[in-house]
Amino acid sequence: MSATVAVLGPGAVGGALAVPLALGGARVVCVARPETAQAIRREGLTLDRPGEVLHARPESTDVLLDRVDLLLVTVKAPALDDALDRVAARPETVLPLLNGLEHVETIRRRLGGGVVAGSIARLEAYRDGPTHVVQTTPAPFVTVTSPVELLRDAGFDVRVEPDERTVLWEKVVRLAPLAAATAITQRSLGELRSD
Repeated sequence: MSATVAVLGPGAVGGALAVPLALGGARVVCVARPETAQAIRREGLTLDRPGEVLHARPESTDVLLDRVDLLLVTVKAPALDDALDRVAARPETVLPLLNGLEHVETIRRRLGGGVVAGSIARLEAYRDGPTHVVQTTPAPFVTVTSPVELLRDAGFDVRVEPDERTVLWEKVVRLAPLAAATAITQRSLGELRSD
């Protein structure tokens, strides 16, 4: 039996992860606002990335009622509390892939102890509609504190670190200069790289 992965927030990052996971054989459930869940149910998800266009038909819902093996939390931090309200069943493992640090304790408090620290790098993507994600970089690099073979099986480059603090501080060290550059210039990272 294949593993079940839920993606809470199938936007740019979530969509870029959901499509390869679904095509890699995992049962993928996208947890989204009702209108987005309905659009995914109707059209599936399309990921346009360098050299290929991938299409998958993951399941979708506006409330996660069934226990899953892995919950990927890929919403933006301001939407986290509302998004967590959409998770009614406690997942076995939760991998938050948000910017910042403070969300780990919020998620752990709301969903229980199965939260592993995670970080995603080398991923630039944007949503070009509710069911279409454009990824402008190669496969992302994911760092976790617990081995998540599902991500490797879907073609992601995964590094396992034994210590949560290491994962989170490496994330801060990587993001701080990028955040400063994008904030001061009021431009996206993609725009800065194209200069």
